[in-house]
Amino acid sequence: MHVHYDSTAFVFGGVSLGEANRYLTLFTKELGLVSAVARSVRAEHSKLRPLLQELSEVDVTLVRGREVWRVTGAVLRRRLPETFKTEPERLKLAARLSLLLRRLLPGEERNPQLFDLYADTIRHLENVPEASLPELEQLAALRMLGALGYRSRKGAFQVLLDSTDMEESMFAVMRKYRHEAVAELNELINASQL
Repeated sequence: MHVHYDSTAFVFGGVSLGEANRYLTLFTKELGLVSAVARSVRAEHSKLRPLLQELSEVDVTLVRGREVWRVTGAVLRRRLPETFKTEPERLKLAARLSLLLRRLLPGEERNPQLFDLYADTIRHLENVPEASLPELEQLAALRMLGALGYRSRKGAFQVLLDSTDMEESMFAVMRKYRHEAVAELNELINASQL
């Protein structure tokens, strides 16, 4: 008997597999970063096809097979390419953060704090003024790295890392320390050896 796992997930990408299957990378709240096969998802008649597009947020049902996870169901929450279709810079920012997580996450390791941080960042992305997008990205990246154990040693950033808020006052601090923030991000990413 197979056990079904239901979780909210972001589709971080995928590759074609065979004639109609797709091997997806899903960032789930319950299981962490998961690779799963979606059978026949590329077929014209597939009900899952429009739901499992890259950078979509879905409620997904997974079943653990002998060797791989399989996607057996999905309910669309939203497609970021549609949400940001007239704002490509916001979509690019979401894609860059998903790529960062895809590179840094160890795989199937539950990290609900990190999932909530990414989901909150995507929600804030809809309302943040365009001028504050660089600061949002830097703040989110610093917090994501912190949630993965790469902690800032600089006092100016610690206050920002300890909070979960994303307010204009925090973006103002990021703006003030922009060069230091970029240097710190580069140092933390280098420390990850990825």
